[in-house]
Order: sequence, then structure tokens, then C-alpha cells
Amino acid sequence: MTPQQDAPRDTTRPFFDGLSLSLLAMGVVMFVIMAVQQHVRREAADRQTFVAAAARDLRFDLASAHLAVEEYGQGDPGIDPAQDVDSRYAHALRLLDQLTDESSDGGAAALLDPLIADRIGKLGTQVGELRDLARLRVSQGTRAPRDATLDRQFDNLLRVTSLESQAIAESLNASAVRAGERLDTIEVIVDAIVAVLFIAGAILVARQRRAHRDEYQRLESRAEGTARDAAVREARARALLNSSIDAIVTANAGGEIVGCNPAAERLFGYTEAEMLGRQVREFTGEPYRSLPPERFAEYYQRALASPRGVSEIVAGRRKDGREMVLDMSLSAVTSGDEATFMAILRDIGDRVAAEQRFQ
Repeated sequence: MTPQQDAPRDTTRPFFDGLSLSLLAMGVVMFVIMAVQQHVRREAADRQTFVAAAARDLRFDLASAHLAVEEYGQGDPGIDPAQDVDSRYAHALRLLDQLTDESSDGGAAALLDPLIADRIGKLGTQVGELRDLARLRVSQGTRAPRDATLDRQFDNLLRVTSLESQAIAESLNASAVRAGERLDTIEVIVDAIVAVLFIAGAILVARQRRAHRDEYQRLESRAEGTARDAAVREARARALLNSSIDAIVTANAGGEIVGCNPAAERLFGYTEAEMLGRQVREFTGEPYRSLPPERFAEYYQRALASPRGVSEIVAGRRKDGREMVLDMSLSAVTSGDEATFMAILRDIGDRVAAEQRFQ
């Protein structure tokens, strides 16, 4: 009687059983990481939106209060000092407090480094001093002789607070961008781990017979994944531009439009093809539309001269002839001897009208 031969022992089973458990554990960890990542991304987006709105409102409050003080000093009977001056400064101070309030769910404290927080605190003190000087100017009345010393103090402090508020707004936006870049890095790592899991699963199915071929496929897939990641990043950048709620228009040094996003098409009522090649001045309202080319070009020169660009309220004109009140941020990007200008525009007509009705 021939003795039975023992069945061949599968020495690979313990290895692949352990690999299966490892893959399962990694999958659970990946799910948790992705859930946390989505939560952090939403929270960072909300904070960045709050910072952008607070920065715009702060500059608007300071400019509006200054205009009200000047018009009251010139005898404008429609100016209410308590409403048009005190309330503007009070709102600006509340915005500064909210930016550094760590207990606020929508605040920006998580985006601040100690230096920016200290600058915001000093700006709050300066705005308080500016409010006190404004009250002194208003208290002089419309007929009393102007105090030249007080006027100089007020104008100097106004200039300092305007520059500082602009610098802080840009620092906050830069902090928000850096936070977004850190999240993008985490996302790339997550994508890489998912790719590794896919490759490991393929190796698990093929077993040892396909080990060499699967190793080749893994290396080839990694190279393809790198190219795919680059394409995804480029597509993401285009998607961010196209999905922006703000109108974005780019022009060359001659003032000719070379690009715009869908929000700009909706804002002005033109298609991108209709806007390309035309002068930026054609899409502005009066008095900008009637300015000579050399006067209009001064905006570009100011944007080139200032690393922070130019930010102000301008008039725009739609295709149907309707004029708009636009909040514009104009910046310049230079490459060699050539400069490209990017304008970020938002229609604030409803807000201005509401404020006028409230006044």
C-alpha cells in the first residue's frame, strides 16, 4: 500500500492573510482621514470667506466715516454724525474684535500668527483714536473755523489706519491661502496612499506567480499617477478660477482684455469672446469711461508701483447700458519686461443702495 503524500503546504497564506488585515486597517484609517480632511476644508473655507468679507467691510467703514466727516464739515445737512460717523467706527472696531475672538465659530483666530494678531490689536487702538479725532472735528460744527492742527492729526491717522488695514487684510488672506495649501498637501498624500492600496490589492489577487509582472505594473502606475496628479492640480486651478463668485478680468499693459472668467461674463453681460481684445475702459461707467487713455493708464502704473496693488470703488457698465458700483482690487504680475494686470470685481450696488435707504 502506497502511503498518501501530504498536500503541499501553502506558505504564502499567512503572509497574504496579514496583508489583508493591514489593507483593511489602512482603509479604515483612510476613511477617517478623508472625513477629517473634508471637515477641516469646509471650516477653513468658511473662515477665509469671513476674513475676506471683514477686510472689505473694514475698509468700507473707514472710508465711509471719513467721507461723512468731510461732508459734515462742508455743511451737508443730510449727515447724521451719530449714524454716519460713530456707527461706522463702532462697526469697524467690532470687526477687529471678531477677527481675534477665539471663541467665535466663524472668526479668523485660527488663521492668525502672533504678529498679525498684535497688528490687529494696534489697529484697533488707532481706529479708536481716529474715532475720537473725528468726534472733535464734528463737534466744531459746520460754521466754526477749522482747526488746522486737528485736521493734520486726523488726516495722518486716517492714512496710517488705511495702509495698516490693507496690509492686515492681505496678511490674513495669505494665511488662509497657506492653510489651503497645507490641505492640498494632505490630499495629495491621501491620493498616493489610495494608489498604493490599489496596487497592493492587485498583488494580493495575482499571488506569487504574478509578483514580477505586478511590480512592473506598480512602477508604471506610479509614473502615470504622477502625471495624473499634475493634470488634476492644473484642472483644480482652472476650476477655482471658473467657480469664483467674483468676476476676474486680466489685461495686458495696453489695457486690452486677454482673459476673463464666467463670473465676469455674468457681471458685464458679454461672452468671453466679445470681451477679449477690447479695452478695459469700454466696460467702465462715468467718469472713468471718458478719461483719456493716459489718465486711465495711471491705474496700471499704481498697481505696478504698489506690491499690494490698488483697491477702490469704481463704476462699471453692463452690455445693456446699466451702470454698476464695483469693488475692485487691481494687481500686477510681471514677467521680464511684460506686465499682466488682474482685476477682481464684485457688484456692491445692492449694499450701497441698502445703506443709502438706511441713512
